[in-house]
Amino acid sequence: GHLDIAVNNAGVNKNSAAEDTPVSDWDVTFSLNTRGTFLCCQHEARHMLSRGKGKIINTASMASLLVPHPQKQAAYNASKAA
Repeated sequence: GHLDIAVNNAGVNKNSAAEDTPVSDWDVTFSLNTRGTFLCCQHEARHMLSRGKGKIINTASMASLLVPHPQKQAAYNASKAA
């Protein structure tokens, strides 16, 4: 078969305040929310470019634009704005 449309809609959120977020949680959040999206797009694009067509849709989050108070999710918000 062919890959005509890809939708990337993954995300992880560890729910912690910036001052309490371990670096390991920050790294996991950015690894999935930014690097994971990039790697999916890269892989999908290889198939689509070889055929000369295709669509990639990446969903984001309103958390990239506003803080959904009172949720404490600094790493998630930052990763979705990246």
